[in-house]
Amino acid sequence: MKLYYFNPNDWGIQYFVMAENKIDAHKNLLSFLEKRMKEPNEQCYVNANTEELEDWKKVNPLDPSTFPETYKLDEYEVGQVIQSENA
Repeated sequence: MKLYYFNPNDWGIQYFVMAENKIDAHKNLLSFLEKRMKEPNEQCYVNANTEELEDWKKVNPLDPSTFPETYKLDEYEVGQVIQSENA
């Protein structure tokens, strides 16, 4: 199992996914976005959530050129440490 980080490389929504590979990480992200759209407290964001889901559906996780905007997919092995700071 690895940690996959859908990294916006700028301001933006970040997604962290535990998965066996990049393809599974992408499938898990799509599943999360689909489930989120059905939540009652997300109904006011239905247009934005639909657009975001459609953008991610177009992604081939093995082809960085298909990612939205400045996103990339970072992959972390077991035992690697991610140092981060909220600023």
